[in-house]
Amino acid sequence: ALVHAALKCGNVSFRPAKDLPALFGAFLVLYSMVFYPLLGMLYGERYPAAPAFGVTPCPVALFTFGFLFMAEPPFPKRLGILPLLWAAIGGSAAVLLDMPQDWLLLVLFPVASLLLVRPAGDRRSVR
Repeated sequence: ALVHAALKCGNVSFRPAKDLPALFGAFLVLYSMVFYPLLGMLYGERYPAAPAFGVTPCPVALFTFGFLFMAEPPFPKRLGILPLLWAAIGGSAAVLLDMPQDWLLLVLFPVASLLLVRPAGDRRSVR
């Protein structure tokens, strides 16, 4: 779906901008690749049992949303449906499996829901 949307839209770029969705997206990318595994190590998870980016769906969902929010022009809303569903499902791991690095998924669900329903032209600057 991501490749199809990129080919269909043509000139999609992923440069961070000075607006709230793009800054939030950059934070999600950084969190998924750096802070997610570091938090796991702080709470005693060790390789190979530790959830890792590219292998487990929670950090991949965070990473995917990060790039979707940084996309210029705004991404097709349908691409956010699967990561949003995983934020709802995977966020339960924060509580049920005592995974502190997944708390962000619980926060991401309502924030991403609001950003997905926001009109495409509404890009507020953070200057």
